[in-house]
Amino acid sequence: MSLPRSPQHACNGLFQHTFDRSPPAWYSAGSHIQNSAKRHGGRAGDIACFIAPAGVAIVATIVQKVVKNKEEKLTSEHGPRVKGKWTQRLRWLNTMLWGGVALLALEHIWHGEVVPWPPFLTAMQTPGETGPMLHEILTYGLTMTAVILAVWGIMVGVAELRSRAQTSSKPDQKSIAGGA
Repeated sequence: MSLPRSPQHACNGLFQHTFDRSPPAWYSAGSHIQNSAKRHGGRAGDIACFIAPAGVAIVATIVQKVVKNKEEKLTSEHGPRVKGKWTQRLRWLNTMLWGGVALLALEHIWHGEVVPWPPFLTAMQTPGETGPMLHEILTYGLTMTAVILAVWGIMVGVAELRSRAQTSSKPDQKSIAGGA
C-alpha cells in the first residue's frame, strides 16, 4: 500500500494521526485486511495470534507473584532451604511468553494489522472478519502457546534432573566422618 504524497503526509505528517481517536484519511480497513490476506496465503484475519500467549502470560505473571510471596514466606520460616526455585522457573516461562507476545505484536503493528485507534485490531472493523480472527486466535495462538509451554516443561524437567543429580552426587557427611 502506498501513501499519498502530499505536503500534509510528509515525514512529519505521516504520524500525525497516531494519537487521534479516528484513523487517518488514507486508512481503509478493507485494504489492510486484504493486504494481510495476501501476505498470509489468502487467509484474512491473521492478525491476533499474539492474544492467546498474552492471556497466558498475564496469568503466569500473577502466579509467579503469588509463588514468590509464598516462597519468601517459607524462606523466612524455614531458613535458606527454600530458595525460590519455582519463582525462577516461572520467570523463564514469563520471559518466553512476554518475549513472544512483544515480537508478534511488533510484527502486527509493523504490517498495519494493529493500529493505535479503536478497535485496535483491523479485523474487528468489519463484522465479517471477527470469525476468522477468533479462529486464528484459537488455532495459531493456542498452538504457539502450547509449544512455549512444552519447551518450558522440558526446561523445568532438565533443571529438576540436574538438581537431583547434584544432590545425589554430594557425599554424605556421615560416610566421610567414618560412619559415626
